[in-house]
Amino acid sequence: MQGEKTTLLSGRSTEDDQSPSSNVVKIVLFTLTGAIIAFFGAIALVGALRVYRHPERYIPQNTAGQSMRNRAKGITRAILDTIPIVRFTEKTNTELESVELGNAKKANQIHEHVAGQMPKCSGDDSSSATLTELNGAPVLDGERGLRCSICTEDFSIGEQVRLLPCSHKYHPACIDPWLLNGRLNLIDLRIFREYEKGLDFPQSIGRAGVKIRRKGPMLSITIDMCKGWALLLWSTLASVLVADPTFTGFPPCDALIAAGLGDRLIRVGTEAYEQHLESYFCANGRLHPYCFVLPHTAEEVATTVKALASNGSGSGSWHIAVRSGGHHLPATNNIEDGVTIDLSLMNGAKYNATTNIASVQPGGRWKDVYTTLLNNGNVTVVGGRDGNVGVGGFLLGGGMSYYTPRYGLAVNTVAGFQVVLADGSIVEATATENADLWKALRGGGLNFGIVTRFDMEAMLAVDLVSGTSMITADHFDEAADAFVDFTNQMEHHRDDTMLIIHTHDSSIWDGPFILPLRVNTKGDLSTTAFDKVTQIPSVAQTWEQKSLAAAANGVQAAYGTKNAYMTLTFVNEPSVVRKAFSLHDQLASNIAKKVGSENFMASSVLQPFPTYLSNLGLRNGSVGHKAGSENGTMPLDLSFSSGHQAHLGLYHEIMSNVLGIERNGVNAVVWTVFVAIKNGQDAALSVARSELMLMTREMKRFQTSDGKAATVDYLYANYADMTQDPLGSYGPENVAFMKEVARKYDPEGFWQKRVPGGFKISRVAG
Repeated sequence: MQGEKTTLLSGRSTEDDQSPSSNVVKIVLFTLTGAIIAFFGAIALVGALRVYRHPERYIPQNTAGQSMRNRAKGITRAILDTIPIVRFTEKTNTELESVELGNAKKANQIHEHVAGQMPKCSGDDSSSATLTELNGAPVLDGERGLRCSICTEDFSIGEQVRLLPCSHKYHPACIDPWLLNGRLNLIDLRIFREYEKGLDFPQSIGRAGVKIRRKGPMLSITIDMCKGWALLLWSTLASVLVADPTFTGFPPCDALIAAGLGDRLIRVGTEAYEQHLESYFCANGRLHPYCFVLPHTAEEVATTVKALASNGSGSGSWHIAVRSGGHHLPATNNIEDGVTIDLSLMNGAKYNATTNIASVQPGGRWKDVYTTLLNNGNVTVVGGRDGNVGVGGFLLGGGMSYYTPRYGLAVNTVAGFQVVLADGSIVEATATENADLWKALRGGGLNFGIVTRFDMEAMLAVDLVSGTSMITADHFDEAADAFVDFTNQMEHHRDDTMLIIHTHDSSIWDGPFILPLRVNTKGDLSTTAFDKVTQIPSVAQTWEQKSLAAAANGVQAAYGTKNAYMTLTFVNEPSVVRKAFSLHDQLASNIAKKVGSENFMASSVLQPFPTYLSNLGLRNGSVGHKAGSENGTMPLDLSFSSGHQAHLGLYHEIMSNVLGIERNGVNAVVWTVFVAIKNGQDAALSVARSELMLMTREMKRFQTSDGKAATVDYLYANYADMTQDPLGSYGPENVAFMKEVARKYDPEGFWQKRVPGGFKISRVAG
């Protein structure tokens, strides 16, 4: 054979006759193959390790009534977290419906201006920290008519929408169960409402989507898989490439991760972090912590506190801030170089008709609290006027509201607190359980613990009547006289309240003007309490009826300016009020010369504070009521609702808060001066603060000159500057009491040393 002959002659096989180039090709192929296998093997190994260390993030969790077979079809929570949630919004431009004098355009300008004049970076401790901001996703703007194709309901303004990579949008509650578990739980909640009405909805569920049909006209809901394999590949790669949750480089943030709170963090350097900073009202409050931690429950707050407390700074210096809504003082609800505990996702509100108690979480915004309670019980609570102000700081600082003439400060209506203490324990504070803590929290601020629930006495929701007008400088004296008279008579018309807002804003008017904000809380269109004010000539005037929720939505100040403000409480006398007007005009003139009139806005807000309000803080009766009582009133001398009597116990003849307003002795006015720098210049902000301090010092001097009454000591904490001492103004007895309570519930001084922002009782002399 030819092959055999070749072998004999050559002495070697033809199989050995191979060129060197063939060997090189083999080596290259084997190397590439090995590298590819090693690469995917490394990915698999990293994934396996992460699943082992964090099973709660990467393994679909058991759900009641769901088989393992179905669970295996879904993606994991970690993958879902990479798919953004946005807010559905649209732009509107509505005008006030009720204009009695002047033109609609000017009235609408006035109404919008009132929203911007209420003192901010204060009163809370309320723009919203929504999931949109947390995930760093854009806002859907102007998409009227879009609907979720699962539940077929139109998206409402502000509603959260899951935005898939293919740009399709769904309610998170609709799409998330399917993405996670391969099933559509929401069908039971929405579509089957029609089934309960007698319609037949046979369904078929397939791998590629869900179709639901009914007899007669067909209802077809198709879930587009959005090229499902591409989505799955994209999501898987995103989960692999996302930063390792074990490491941030910052010891306190890493301690939170070690405590199981890694998926509650917003980390520095991410788009979500920058979005979250924008949710702070004051631009000068947008400080840069190492991370934000957003607990969902009281237990997670407790875990957070324990993790941070055990990770001390030693000789270093990192600290902690606590945020509820984000309107309080800069460096109170945020911190540079530290950790901010953000409660904005703890924002629920529930009403118990048996006890007549509304349980409200600290991160809620008042507009949402009012809406929830209105829709789930037709009740409301005494809360903030600006709808974006948060619950927590507003109540802990006292809380001035439309209902102050009838119930005093809002904290008087808090029947109980749930509190996380410095050691991580969770306690209840009521008039009968931890009663000293209960009293101290009613005005004592962040000195004793983090409040994770406020139990508030509810009342029947009744529409308000509100309005304002624009009074120019030639009628300021008449406005001062009318306001003083209203304050002196307020005890006799407790359903009426009025604020005087004295303003300089060149974008609205060339000179100073006054906006008297008038409100009747019983919806009485014919009230005579404001006659002296409404008879003053004005540019425009409004008077309209609306719900408290709608009123709160209408009063929301714009975000993003750098703000400064201070407060005083002075005697309710015409000469003192006129002096306040004069000093404000001088303040605006001085700032305009230094920074330009177009670069700032200044307002002084005057609020009645008569002596009888101190009686509303006495524990000799109730600020409570039954929501079903006639006209929704809250009888001041009746006991708490029977269902809650055991919880609160009997009132005693002692003050039930630490505010000390019983020391005033005269009818007074709470005066707050507020300056907003529009261009964000730090130098201009410093100028404004300097002028504010000079202004308040002159006001103090004026009150004690020429035989006038002495200065009223009380300072409203939610409007105070950090150079002021509101806790000290409560009086030596209350200061001593708060210090004793702080030592009892926080013996190591955690809230005094590690949470330095705000007004600290340890810094008060005495």
